Amino acid sequence: ISCSQIWKLFPLLNMHFIQLPFVRRLSLAFILLPECSALHAILQSTDSLLQRHNVSSSPLASAPSCQFGAPSSPTGEAAFYFWQSGGSATSQPVRAAPTLDEHSGLCIYPDANCGPAGLCCSIAPWAEGGRDISDILTSVASIILLAVMTMYIRHMITLMQREWDEADKFISSEEWHKMNETCVYVSLFVNVVTAVVMAKLTQVLLSVHDRNAMLAALAILTPVGEVFQFVEDSVSVKIGYALGKGCDKTLRKVLQLGVFGGLAMGTVAAGLVSLVAAWPAAMRNILSPTHSLSSCSLLPSPDEVVMRAVPFWLLSAWAWPLNFAGMAVQGVLLAAREYGIFALATLLARLMLLGTWLSHPPSLQLLGIANMLSSITFVAVCVIGMLLNSRTRSRFLGIGAPPAENILSTAQNDVEEPRVLDPHVLKQGIQAMVVDLCLQLGMTAGVFLVANMGTVELYQISALQSAMPQYGLALGVCCSYGLKLIAAALIGRRKFSEFSDFVNRVIPLAFVAASVALPLVLLFKTSLAISYGSPACLYATEASCAPIFGGVFAGLQDSFTMFAPAAFSLVLFNIFKSGLYGCFDFEFMAKAGLAVLLLVSVPAVLAAALIWKSASSMYAAMYLPVLVLALIFLQRLRSNSARMARGEPGPWTGIEAPEPIK
Repeated sequence: ISCSQIWKLFPLLNMHFIQLPFVRRLSLAFILLPECSALHAILQSTDSLLQRHNVSSSPLASAPSCQFGAPSSPTGEAAFYFWQSGGSATSQPVRAAPTLDEHSGLCIYPDANCGPAGLCCSIAPWAEGGRDISDILTSVASIILLAVMTMYIRHMITLMQREWDEADKFISSEEWHKMNETCVYVSLFVNVVTAVVMAKLTQVLLSVHDRNAMLAALAILTPVGEVFQFVEDSVSVKIGYALGKGCDKTLRKVLQLGVFGGLAMGTVAAGLVSLVAAWPAAMRNILSPTHSLSSCSLLPSPDEVVMRAVPFWLLSAWAWPLNFAGMAVQGVLLAAREYGIFALATLLARLMLLGTWLSHPPSLQLLGIANMLSSITFVAVCVIGMLLNSRTRSRFLGIGAPPAENILSTAQNDVEEPRVLDPHVLKQGIQAMVVDLCLQLGMTAGVFLVANMGTVELYQISALQSAMPQYGLALGVCCSYGLKLIAAALIGRRKFSEFSDFVNRVIPLAFVAASVALPLVLLFKTSLAISYGSPACLYATEASCAPIFGGVFAGLQDSFTMFAPAAFSLVLFNIFKSGLYGCFDFEFMAKAGLAVLLLVSVPAVLAAALIWKSASSMYAAMYLPVLVLALIFLQRLRSNSARMARGEPGPWTGIEAPEPIK
């Protein structure tokens, strides 16, 4: 049969397409393309693989009045397969038969082998197919958006290249600039992919109670880290000032302040968090807030949860000193265009994170160790790279004579040395911290209020948060990166009309990026709910735990309906916040954050907890402030760009021109 004939039959195949295994779907996708007869061999080459790893997708007969508990396919097929044996090289896996739990009316699978070496349960092909399609389309959209933004950034840089070359004291070869720029995209890609992969792996591989404990721990650790991080925010602003004036002596002082100040503040914060860990009652309420007198034998006691989660709590806290110091080093490398060192450090750190996490059976302690080793790797590689590079060694660390290309700028600018950390810059760092802290406080309150509803509701929030990196972070990183890279350079060079034009072009692209998640999540919300909630299938193996299994999936599908606008809001917020950062409009952002916290976040969270009392309503309340702030920041960004074009003063007035960007 020809490819064109198969293509005409596609509407008939569509209803069965997502029920095929992934390898078969991928092969069929190639076969359905025009003029692809040479690819027919792909199907034949995968037959042996499918025979080893695939089983029949026909539904197993169930008890007459048995309900699956999780959403089923349009043909009535269950969302999960439960296995009595995992099979071997010579035998196929054997599916466990369901029985009726008379108390709940749900299907349970007492014969499923869920021991340490058991397969237990797996996602049905129809649900796995919908998830794969959504993931692939989201990844393709992210790549396209990144490519569009990259081309536009290159266009903006080309227009200003002559002026930057005339002002720049360090002119390197064109090949060096291309390699250096490539390193930026490599580091950006690695960071996004790692965030998406780790969020999925921790959600799928950790047990329900461990994932809930992780979510509760991060709800406390994140705002504490934001508070003690304000010095690093101030240092990041000052680094741009020092580089803009070409004052290497001040730059070295700022770097020392950032590194040693970050180590000190991180140590103080970690010490305070460690004191809390020595208080058993507090840790029980923080790490196991959903404990109830359930008869489910699969639920561990609060003391067991705390014992497994405390190492993650301590390791995450004691990674702060390295993370805070690394922020200062990262700020210097990025502002000075030393992208190669930064990209290498990022790549090795993320490989360390993934390698450590996948090297042993998953646990919260292993996750904490992986994060700690990743932080150590990043800082160590950055420092070693700066020591091995003669330019960074002399300019940033003060070791050796300055390079020839930097002698002129050093002699000129060391005459008038700006203050290392003036009160104005410190104030900006605090203001930058306030807006993130205000949002995080609403998130923390929502997590612990929904924890009081029960284990089921908290795990639904956990599943939604684990999907956010792919549908929120990955889709918005292209535009936020572009604004961070170009906005400050345009404003510093007093190219206000160009900045206004740049903003007017980025805003529509931002809405396109944010809108990608809406149809993909809403169309495949059933498959996404089953995929991200899959660890809960364990609770369908015992009658006493069946209500937990049914409860997780009863509301998770509706919660993903709320997830779509939440992801939309987060993409817009991150992009427009980056634009206001480039305008140095920190005071407005802090005031807006405080106003939204008091007028939107607090009432919304209380209403969700007292009136609607569901995970989906609480999730909507947690992200409603994000949407409100995104719209406020959008209006402010447009207002700032219009004022700049008219030559009016604003927060950007008096900002020194930064060093040219290649």
